[in-house]
Parts: sequence; structure tokens; C-alpha cells
Amino acid sequence: MLTMSSDISSIQNAIQAGVDGYILKSETRINILFGIRRVLLGEEYFSDEVIKTMINSFREKSPITSLTKRELEILKLIAQGFLSKEIAQKLGLSISTVNTHRKNLIEKTGSLNSQSLVKYALDNNLIN
Repeated sequence: MLTMSSDISSIQNAIQAGVDGYILKSETRINILFGIRRVLLGEEYFSDEVIKTMINSFREKSPITSLTKRELEILKLIAQGFLSKEIAQKLGLSISTVNTHRKNLIEKTGSLNSQSLVKYALDNNLIN
């Protein structure tokens, strides 16, 4: 596949579709020809930039590992049914700070709301 699309989603879709090679149009003419020859010989060829993109996508942190100790603490209290005001009092924080943590938790986990946040936490064994 010769393309300008260097995002991980395009690369993954192409691989799942069965491409034997993925070369960016920004590559040098020599690299493009080299890649085409490799594929014609029955081999696979993915340009260096494509390989770097794939490796970086694997290295990205998962939401679970990117949660801070404080976020996990607040997540457990949310799962226990505490309201932001109650969590703030319990931890000596402002309600605004608790709400910011709640918002960050929802964003980091890809949850829609507090209910799906708790489901995420249960599914990933973050809470008992």
C-alpha cells in the first residue's frame, strides 16, 4: 500500500485487510522501489516511519497505568457511592478538586459517566 496516511488507525486497518507492505508517499523514491520489490518477491515491507508509529502505539500507556494514586483513591470512593462533597470532606479536598479528578477519571478510562466509570473499575479489578 502506497499512501500518505501515517496514523495508527490506517496502518492497523491496512494490516487487518491483509496488505503485505505499507509505504508512505513521503519516502524516498529508492525506499518506495525497494519496498515494492520486496513485496513482489513475496516478502513483507513496512517503512521505518510506519514501524515507528506501530511501536509507539504499543508503548502508549493504558488508562489503568496512567491513573494516579489520588485518582484511584477517589475512584474507590465513587464506587462506594460517595458524592463529590462527601469525598472532598473525607480527603480534605475542595469539591472542585474532586470534580476535576472525577472528570479526568472519566476521560482517561473512556467512560461516559460515573456509572460507566464504576463498571470500568470493576471490569479492570481496580476496586473490590
